[in-house]
Amino acid sequence: MPHLMIPSEELDAVRSSPAGSDFTAKVLPFRQHQASPSRSDVTNTQTALRRVEQDLEPLRRQVTSIIDEILAGNGAAEEPVRESLRLHVARNPGEPERGPVEALAQCALRKQRPRLNRSREIGPA
Repeated sequence: MPHLMIPSEELDAVRSSPAGSDFTAKVLPFRQHQASPSRSDVTNTQTALRRVEQDLEPLRRQVTSIIDEILAGNGAAEEPVRESLRLHVARNPGEPERGPVEALAQCALRKQRPRLNRSREIGPA
């Protein structure tokens, strides 16, 4: 049985046509969208968000400490890593924990690309 979401008039027209005489359809009800959340829902959401922010504070302090140590390094070989980390931390103000994650993801993608390109050149095994 097909499930249709078409206006009632069109459904009636299909049912009354000769081709649609054996046609059956289940009409699904539309759910009403609540125009705006209640005041208590908003308050509960804000409270939950504040709690999450408080839970993240120890992690953020630790991540900030690690970032500071990495950026304080002065080895020339690590300069691209430090520059990438600086860029990703700057792109995520107030969320220092995202900087290292994005920098590592970018690094992993860069390392994976040559393997992908090589596998295309070699072809399937």
